Amino acid sequence: MPSALPCSPPRRWTTGRPSGPNAAYWPAFWAERRLLAWPEALPGDVAKRLDALAARLPDLLPKAPPASLLHGDLWTGNLIFDGAFQGLIDPASYYGDAEVDLAALTTFGTPPASFWHGYGPLRDGWQDRRPVYRLWIALLHLRLFGGGYRGMVETCLNAARV
Repeated sequence: MPSALPCSPPRRWTTGRPSGPNAAYWPAFWAERRLLAWPEALPGDVAKRLDALAARLPDLLPKAPPASLLHGDLWTGNLIFDGAFQGLIDPASYYGDAEVDLAALTTFGTPPASFWHGYGPLRDGWQDRRPVYRLWIALLHLRLFGGGYRGMVETCLNAARV
């Protein structure tokens, strides 16, 4: 498993500025490359709340979680199960905290109990990190698909107590 965290793809329209493998401090990556990647595209009040949350990330997120290869756009529509083939499609892969994909996977639905049983126990504090990680998906949808996703962004910000 890679030890460097994180390395993001250069798809600027979704991920913001690409990061290099020397961006090993996870809270800074999450702030700069996810939450604050394009503040000019967000409503001013949302951008201010994101700044406040970014300042708290060192207290909320692990400094260097075990490096996991993340799908980057994991939701049930990107999972294929047709009996013979099982796989993932449409990745925007990078290395980071495994909880990112778990938060994304539960944004628009919930996997069955057997998934969670097979996955195993989550690290302490996952409930506090999940809205912070889910916020990336909400911000992405707000930027790409419009104001109908503002409520999702605000729900995540509220859950993160910002």
